[in-house]
Amino acid sequence: PKAWWLVFPVVAFEEIADRLMDNRSLYEQLVVLFKSKKHRGWLVAQVMDQDGKALELSRGMVVDPTWPMT
Repeated sequence: PKAWWLVFPVVAFEEIADRLMDNRSLYEQLVVLFKSKKHRGWLVAQVMDQDGKALELSRGMVVDPTWPMT
């Protein structure tokens, strides 16, 4: 959710487990999103389970190759 783009919330790992993807799944999802031209950017984060809580290790933005030109 966009509300998480600035600060990762303190949540149970199982609360986000269904949103996690491996590298291949992430790539495939980005191809679909960018082909639709509906989405121009996506926040991605590396997350791990730490004592039942989701801990963000790193994050980045993935943008359409034409951004910011179009």
